[in-house]
Amino acid sequence: TTVSEEVIKVLSTMIEESADEDVPVPSDVLYEVLSRLIDPVRTSNPAAFKISCELVRKCEHQLHAPIQTFLTRAMHGTVDEDDELSPLSKRHVDIIEEIAVCDPTALVTVWPSVTDDLQADDLSMRLRAVKLLGRVLAFDASKIAEDYPHL
Repeated sequence: TTVSEEVIKVLSTMIEESADEDVPVPSDVLYEVLSRLIDPVRTSNPAAFKISCELVRKCEHQLHAPIQTFLTRAMHGTVDEDDELSPLSKRHVDIIEEIAVCDPTALVTVWPSVTDDLQADDLSMRLRAVKLLGRVLAFDASKIAEDYPHL
């Protein structure tokens, strides 16, 4: 096994043990995983990016729900300023792009929110949803159009 495989094993075990159905993953852990999916860390530390992608896949029971909640709140601008994830809320489109490639199933509850936004009466909301969907669909490795044809 490689060093990164061992790191993934240790980190995934820590994440699994830090959360259960009644206790969500701590915000600082979620912040560390998500922040490594976007620049500047994504390009400056590709190993950390790959590990974060793998953690999103491996720890689906612990990470998917908090990721979906955060991204949906960020899309609608409802992340509190004092929330530990607040600094990432303005980068939610970048995070969605990366997760769409790493593990599209992590976004399964985010897409209906995007669809609702596409049909909203508010023009600015529709435009944000169109831009988000356009960026994700245009992303080289994205298979969202295949996985979610209704979008």
